[in-house]
Amino acid sequence: MGWSKTDFHQRYTLARSFEMHVIYHVTKILYPSGDDRSKAYYKTWNEDREKFKWDYDWDTKKITACWGDQTVTFPASDLWDHDDNPKAEMMWHSDYYDGPLSGMALYEGNKVWFQVDTFEDDEPYQGLRTFKLYKMSDEEIAEDEKWHILFRKHVGSHCDYGNYYEPVKCDDNNDAFYDKYDKQPDRNYAETNEVLCELMEHDLSRGPKE
Repeated sequence: MGWSKTDFHQRYTLARSFEMHVIYHVTKILYPSGDDRSKAYYKTWNEDREKFKWDYDWDTKKITACWGDQTVTFPASDLWDHDDNPKAEMMWHSDYYDGPLSGMALYEGNKVWFQVDTFEDDEPYQGLRTFKLYKMSDEEIAEDEKWHILFRKHVGSHCDYGNYYEPVKCDDNNDAFYDKYDKQPDRNYAETNEVLCELMEHDLSRGPKE
């Protein structure tokens, strides 16, 4: 099914920069190598923007992009529906700044840790955040979920995505959580655990789709 104009513009508005998504997808098609793609994306976004032209065909629901002497046409839905890309669903976030930074996610049926890797003002992915997913042991999952359940009980469920946990009535006793949690040693899975994959932010959804 194609998008309606309303759907298209809703997605346009939700994206930080729609043109940035188009440029990234085009460089992905033209440059299979991650390193080459990063260099091409950065060069296009920062140096050759005036040479990059694109248009959307309302009848075919496709985008045609021209970069120099190269032309690429693809379905507009490919910008979000990456069948060849890994995907994950956030269960809850632990850290947040203008969007989730880290927390627990579901990836291929397993609980994993997601953590921001590059921010929207970092090179080469200016305008997008990227995340890495880290493998967790059963013990690590149990420990993090223990603290998350305690957080929900005493602080709130506002960090949750989807309905992965039973509803709980919060007693608003923040100290009952933080007095204990602040005494715990810091855990940085980015330094200790295996990286499973790297995701663009639109492939890490905030909970299951309705």
